[in-house]
Amino acid sequence: MTAHHTLKSALRAASVALVTTAVVGTGAPALAAGTHLCDGYKACSDRGMTASGYGLANDRSYWRMYPGHNCTNYAAYRMIRSGMGDSRPWSGGGNAIYWGQHMSSITDDTPRVGAIAWWNDGSPGHVAYVEKVISSSEIIISQDSWGGDFSWARVTRDDRWPAGFIHFNDRRMDSQAAPQVFGAVKVGSTLRASSGSWTPSPSRISYTWKMGGKVLPAATRSTLRVTPRMLDRQVQVIVSAGRYGYPTTRAASQKTARVLPGQLTATQAPDLSGSAEVNRTMSVTTGRWSPRPGRVTTQWQVDGKDVEGATGNRFPLTSRHAGHRISVVVTARRYGYAPVTRTFTTSAVNRAPLTLTRRSTVTGHNIQRQVLQVTPGAVRQQATRHITWLRDGQPVAGANATTYALTRRDVRRHISARVTWTRPGYRPMVDETRGRYIRGILRLETHKTRLRRGVLFDITAKVAGQRLSEPTRVVVRNGGRVRATGLMREGHVRIRVTGMPRGHRTLWFYFAPTGESINRAVSRRAYFR
Repeated sequence: MTAHHTLKSALRAASVALVTTAVVGTGAPALAAGTHLCDGYKACSDRGMTASGYGLANDRSYWRMYPGHNCTNYAAYRMIRSGMGDSRPWSGGGNAIYWGQHMSSITDDTPRVGAIAWWNDGSPGHVAYVEKVISSSEIIISQDSWGGDFSWARVTRDDRWPAGFIHFNDRRMDSQAAPQVFGAVKVGSTLRASSGSWTPSPSRISYTWKMGGKVLPAATRSTLRVTPRMLDRQVQVIVSAGRYGYPTTRAASQKTARVLPGQLTATQAPDLSGSAEVNRTMSVTTGRWSPRPGRVTTQWQVDGKDVEGATGNRFPLTSRHAGHRISVVVTARRYGYAPVTRTFTTSAVNRAPLTLTRRSTVTGHNIQRQVLQVTPGAVRQQATRHITWLRDGQPVAGANATTYALTRRDVRRHISARVTWTRPGYRPMVDETRGRYIRGILRLETHKTRLRRGVLFDITAKVAGQRLSEPTRVVVRNGGRVRATGLMREGHVRIRVTGMPRGHRTLWFYFAPTGESINRAVSRRAYFR
């Protein structure tokens, strides 16, 4: 070390630019490159252009270079700060001109952030640290200079472009958070990859998907459609992040769980049709599926047991099926997908329909408060009978007897009776009578006003609590003679009766049939002067 210090002192004293020893290295002040952006440790630091602590540590030798203001010692310091070892990575001369020569295997013309810019245009050469890459022809460097000062500078191809860039330990994109894979890990689904988080932010991202550790050649997007050949395999995505001036950096997601079978979905469900009775044929449709299945099979069963050879879409019923339940199993299959099964089961197969020999009839007055009576018809076979009364085609709760008392709720509705015969092994026979329109009881609200000549009748007519809904002609009679007429609209009419003998008289009000009321004539007494 004493000899080294002696040599160092001699070189500094003589301001010698070239040192040929293999122990130390330097660069000449004339080789400081580019258009300076700042000069001096403090001035550059004030502008955010630091020396990464070299100003406080330049009294040491790095990679056996001269300490102090020296381009090689500064470059070596930056490489050690980037994670490299304390030993010079080559043997031989340490002057700047030798760097690219000895490290030619990692030297090229591609600028990268963190690379060492190297000049060999004149001994002893020059080296600098690449801080930024603006483009393929413009970079920002930091540098120190033998006999000069620390600086940051802009260098272009028109202004002493480096002879090469030595890629000892270039700065890389730093993965802050690994990419992740989202989505259902099953056949038919689509997986989506996040790009992860990077510093600095990348300008380009690419994706590589792997299955079972092997690259999927065509899978280069952020999404991946899971295919049947991936069944039971694990999937992983590799994200490559790039930015101009940085080497491409890769980060891998965790492997997914093993790919599960996909799920077939019925876009149109299978359906069973036909009557479950002897001498009829049952039919089944296999539906429509997404994705399209490789095949759809059917299997007919009797009481849950497969019928050999019955695998078509139709199944004829014979007498031997009477009293048994028929089922059909529809199964959709596709490679890589879980099979989907739909099962349909009928009621017990009937032998034949019951034979109706006489229709049912309903008697009685179609008037509120009256009682209707059904006389059930008959079937040829011995069977059980059940009666249901219907109001406008809908069953009336609790109305299952042969008689039915008409209520206010039935007015202006159609009442019918349904008689159903059942017998095990036979299809039920249903006999329904024709609906009967029910009229209500006409109720009058009458107000009389005694006039000098006659009486004014103010009449409101209602059925089932509601005014008559249609125009109705009203005729007033006394002693067989018409005394007055009027037209009732919306259930209201005013009629003036005159020309009557003095005293109390009985008048009959006749209402033309409206289809709503039953009492066509109503009497009222009035006193005439």
